[in-house]
Amino acid sequence: MSAGERRSSVSRGHGAKLLRRQELAIIALIEADTLEGAAQRANIHVSTLRRWIADERFAGQYQSAKRRLLDSAIVRLRKLARKAVDTLETIATNDKNPAAARTAAAGKLLDSALKVATFEDLKTRLDVLERKYEERKWKR
Repeated sequence: MSAGERRSSVSRGHGAKLLRRQELAIIALIEADTLEGAAQRANIHVSTLRRWIADERFAGQYQSAKRRLLDSAIVRLRKLARKAVDTLETIATNDKNPAAARTAAAGKLLDSALKVATFEDLKTRLDVLERKYEERKWKR
């Protein structure tokens, strides 16, 4: 989260200082390894941070920030996954590569394909079960 992004969601006026401090605390929670480290980064007492974490509104904002960070990482991983598959394909299909390297790359490709197929199968089955559940729920 950049400084500009931090400032853009902060309101001005009475109570804004607390909101800015809470936003800084959320950033610190995401970046720090411990609660104490986050409190230190945000320049607040650890007991204040614990109290804020117990607050429903703050906890929701913190959860949203973590979700945005995870969503961003997932987008990056999807882009890198294409490149990784291309790399494995190049290794597996290039006869100039050692047999061990080609075999290892082919094995990774097969393993990944099986995992994707299993995931898609489970997702399809879950979708069917959810649809049946919803249908029965409406019949009652």
